[in-house]
Amino acid sequence: MSRGAIKLLKQGAILVSSADDILESLNIKNQISTPIKSGSKILKLNKDEKKVFEALQKEEMTIDELARATKIPISDISTILSGLELSGVIKNESGKFILV
Repeated sequence: MSRGAIKLLKQGAILVSSADDILESLNIKNQISTPIKSGSKILKLNKDEKKVFEALQKEEMTIDELARATKIPISDISTILSGLELSGVIKNESGKFILV
C-alpha cells in the first residue's frame, strides 16, 4: 500500500507535515511571530498580521480602511485576512471584518 510513497521518497521527495517543513525545504526563514491571545486561542502572528489584528481590536473595518490604517498594500491585506478568517480569528460581516 505504501510502495508509491516509498518510491517518491527514494526519488528525493520530502515528507511534509506542516507549512514550516515546506519553508525549511525551500530554505526560507519563517517571519518572526508574536503570540497574541484571542478568546481562548493563542495566536502566533507576524508583524503585518499583528497590525491588522490590533486595528480590528479598535473597530470593525473594510479592507480599504484596514489598508489605510495599517499602511499595508491591499494585496497583502487580502492574504492576511484570508488566513485569519480560515483560522477562525476574524469574520466578514457585510464587507466589514470583525474579530470573533
